[in-house]
Amino acid sequence: MVGSGVGVFLPAKAPADVVRALSNAMKQASESQTMKDNLAKFASTATFQTPEQFIETIKADINRWGPVVKASGF
Repeated sequence: MVGSGVGVFLPAKAPADVVRALSNAMKQASESQTMKDNLAKFASTATFQTPEQFIETIKADINRWGPVVKASGF
């Protein structure tokens, strides 16, 4: 299955307190009723990931799709 997603990237050496603050704000936004209502208009939902979970998702995507991209010549 292939899905779509949106993520926020920061510089590698971003201060931990900034990462935490942004992560907390993104979590609150993804759980807000306004966000849920707006996404529902497009038959979509928000799934929050911690920064650590997001890193693992990116790594898994690179492992999964890297060979496909290389084989395509893109």
